[in-house]
This record gives sequence, C-alpha cells and structure tokens, in this order.
Amino acid sequence: YIWNTDLQFNDFKSALKNYIRYTRLADSLTGVNKNQVVTLYQLQFDSQKRIAENQKLKLSEERSHAIISRQHSNEVVLIIGLILILGGTVYLYSINNKVKAKSDIINQQNQILENNHIVKDKLFSVISHDLRSPITQVIGLLNLWEEGEMSNEEMSDLTPTVKSSIINTLELLDNLLIWSKNQMQGFNFKPAKFDLHDLVEDNIVNLQRLIQKKTIALKNEVMPGTEVYADMEMIKIVLRNLISNAIKFTPNDGKISVKSSKKDDYIIICVEDDGIGIKEKDQRKIFSFTSHTTLGTANEKGTGIGLKICRDFIELNNGRIWMESQENQGSRFYVSIPLSVSIVQKLESVV
Repeated sequence: YIWNTDLQFNDFKSALKNYIRYTRLADSLTGVNKNQVVTLYQLQFDSQKRIAENQKLKLSEERSHAIISRQHSNEVVLIIGLILILGGTVYLYSINNKVKAKSDIINQQNQILENNHIVKDKLFSVISHDLRSPITQVIGLLNLWEEGEMSNEEMSDLTPTVKSSIINTLELLDNLLIWSKNQMQGFNFKPAKFDLHDLVEDNIVNLQRLIQKKTIALKNEVMPGTEVYADMEMIKIVLRNLISNAIKFTPNDGKISVKSSKKDDYIIICVEDDGIGIKEKDQRKIFSFTSHTTLGTANEKGTGIGLKICRDFIELNNGRIWMESQENQGSRFYVSIPLSVSIVQKLESVV
C-alpha cells in the first residue's frame, strides 16, 4: 500500500494523508456495497410482495368465480322453479276453467230441469183446470138444457158467457200449441222485411169482435210503410197476444193504441191501454211461466202463457220486450226489433 511505502521512506505526513484517503475510499466502497445489498433486498421484497399479491388476487378471483358460478347455478334453479310454478299455475288455471265450465253446464242443466219441472206442473195445471173447467161447464149447461131443467130463455141468457168461455179456451189452446211446438220442435226462424202497419191492422181486424163488444177505441198509429226485418209470423203472434191482453184489461169505452218509433237501428213498438194496470208485486214475474193469471175487466180469463211466448219470440228476433204499468192507470208494453238485415247479421256475428 502507498502509506506503507511512505513509512518506509519515513514520510509520515504523506503516509497519514494517504491512509486517510484510503480509509475514505474504503468507506465509500463499503457504502456502495451496502446500498447495492439494500437495493437487492428491496427488489427481492417487492418481488415477493408482488408474487404474494398476485397469489392473493388469484385466490380472490377464484373465489369470485366460484361465487358467480354458484349464483348462476342458483339463477338456473330459480328460473327452472319459476317455470315449474308458472306451468303449474297455468295447468291449475286450465283445470279450474274446465271444472268451472263443467259446473256451469251442470248448473244450466239443473236450471233447465227445474224449468222443465215448472213447465210440466204449469201444463198439467192448465190442462186439468183451465181447459177442463170451461168444457165441463159447457157440458153441464147442455145436459141441463137437454134434460129440460133449463128453458130456452135461460139458455139464451147464458149463451154469451158460454161463448166467451169457449173463445178464451180456444185462445188458450192456440197459445199452448204455439208454445209446445216452440219447445219441442223449435220454430223455423225466417226473417224478412214486412210492413208493420199492415201487420197491426190485420191483428185489429181479427180481434174486431172483442173490440166492438167492449166498445173500445183501438187506434193503429203505426205509419204506413214502416218496414222491419223479423219473422213476420212470430211478430204477428206477439202483437196478437199484446193487443188481446190490452183488450182484456181495458174497461168498456176504454182506449188502446199501437204506436211505433225509431231508435238507433231498432223500431220500438208500443201497445198502450188505459186499463186496470198491473200490481207492482206482479210486474217482475209477468214474462215468466210462474206468473199467475188475472181476470179481465169483463171476467175474461188470461192464459198465463201469452207473455212468455212473446218474450221467447222477441228474443229469437234479436230484440227485447219490457213493460211499464201502474195499478189502475193502464199499461204500456214495448217491443224492440231490428230495422234491417245488416243489424241482425251483426248481432248474430257477435253471438
């Protein structure tokens, strides 16, 4: 070393200076080595830290993938469950609809059976009483007259009453035959255009004897040329029943009118009288087969079937029938029927 050389030459001052320089150089080299070591350790630490963090991130990612996978599985299970629930709901709804439909059919059949039972009872009542009684009375009167227990004068006095009873019985028979045919065979619905004024006039002519007997003023206020589209025979039967009822329940010298008006696509027919009217408690059942019969102002007997026939026939003609009445203030019976074939076709397409 340099300072050893200086010592050999007894140059102590130079040796000291060189030794100090050597020491500083050695310290600087040692510092550099230490910094390099620290840097290496720092790099190694950072590298291990990054490796640890990467492993941690990898584990976290694997856990996230596992969680997402489980969520997907749960979602699939949930979707399958919802599909099964929805399918079960639809199936149950379908079953419920089928059960309800069958229940409705059973209820309808029960209602039909119940109605048939009512009809049967009514028919037996009519046949056994309303038909049998007048015929029995006529036979009894003829027997008394034949056996000489009744004079010709007495027989003449009773003849109008007997005749009226026979006419009412004939009317009842007509209605029974019409109604029975409709129930058993069904009427052939044959709609066509016809003049309503002329049809009303025909009915008035056919009922003229009853009108004159009670001196009733019956006016046909339907305008000539009023055309409607319906089954003419059915409407004729309806008008006959409505006008006949008005005559029965209108007192002598009373007034009856048949009117018509147009509303939308329908013609409204009104048969109005100033007769005895209908009690409020009887109005709700007036068109049913369970309604009771009432004697007219001249003791004419109703059939209890006529208005039922009217309702059935008007419904077959895509119309409706209703009434307004007050006791002792008369009645108004309304019928609405289509004006044209297009309205009937439209109604049938909706049904």
